[in-house]
Amino acid sequence: MEKHLTRIQDRRSFLKMLAAVGGLAAATPLLEACSSAAPASPTAAPANPAAAGAAQPTPAAAPAKVTIIRTGHSLAPENPITDLLKKWGELLGQKTNGAFKVEVFGGSVLGTGRTAPEGVSLGTVESFYADPSEYASFNQALNIVSAPFMWNDRNQLQKAVRSPEIFNTLTEPVKSKGVHVLAIGYSGTRHLTTKNTAAKKPEDLKGLKIRVPEIPVYKDMVSAWGATPTPIAMVDVFIGLQTGTVDGQENPFAQIISNKFYEVQKYLILTSHIIQCGSIIFNESLFQQQPKAYQDALVTSAQEAMDWFLGYLNDQEGNMLEQLKGYGMTVVEPDVKAFRDAMKPVYDKYDSIWTKDLRDKIQNFK
Repeated sequence: MEKHLTRIQDRRSFLKMLAAVGGLAAATPLLEACSSAAPASPTAAPANPAAAGAAQPTPAAAPAKVTIIRTGHSLAPENPITDLLKKWGELLGQKTNGAFKVEVFGGSVLGTGRTAPEGVSLGTVESFYADPSEYASFNQALNIVSAPFMWNDRNQLQKAVRSPEIFNTLTEPVKSKGVHVLAIGYSGTRHLTTKNTAAKKPEDLKGLKIRVPEIPVYKDMVSAWGATPTPIAMVDVFIGLQTGTVDGQENPFAQIISNKFYEVQKYLILTSHIIQCGSIIFNESLFQQQPKAYQDALVTSAQEAMDWFLGYLNDQEGNMLEQLKGYGMTVVEPDVKAFRDAMKPVYDKYDSIWTKDLRDKIQNFK
């Protein structure tokens, strides 16, 4: 028992050190109280997915203090996720008359998709952008939102994660872990890439090592295709592909471009195997310290930023595909049904975790 407590203390100390080492020591207190100028009795809609389109009140006067929110992601700084988070900061500032300043850090400066949510939970980081599956240790049902072939299309995803029934099922349990999920939304469609294999069906991947994030359902997906899943941190994937540690990887177009995977991969295999979610998460204690109007502003600004990002990707993904062709990648049109059919054992395994009832609600959502 004593050793277990020591490991927990060491882990917490490491996360706190991580925030400090990045040059992000708290010059502004982490849990800085907001101005007393905020409305005492706000009339804004409640802070939940149904409030997405509600108009938010703006404080009459500029706040006496500004709360600094450090947020970030684990992808390359040039990735459009950076623009998404900047858009959130812009909208949040507008809705609160400048009560919050959002500072955005890419490239895993604040941690990886696995470690940063723990930092948000502990309060060493105020916010982060992550695939919900990356913090599914807080609620195993979160594995479902980025599971293979779960969604019909991106628009179904965007609507379903605003449904209070689905959103609350996924996010309410994580509040007790210190994490408040502000919004979930579409973040790209994942495809396979390989160096030497123009795979058209799962059997073609046999014997290949495919990089995946440290997410159990992703590893089980690749195993079901007959390949060997190999978890590697995003910042190390390029080197892994270049040196042959792995033969391929899977990611949306934007990540393939921003990380220059096209330099070390020849085949772009359009499996569309995951219509992926991303989420903006926030420290729960800091969220609860805010006036109701600011809580609503945090939620609605995140949702609006997610909607902006959906529009951006709708406009740009076709251009991204042409860009990858221009970089010399060979596009392969695979048997997508064969890749989908191989997922039956994965669903059988995870239905006991996320429940078949929740899967049916998601896959049949209109």
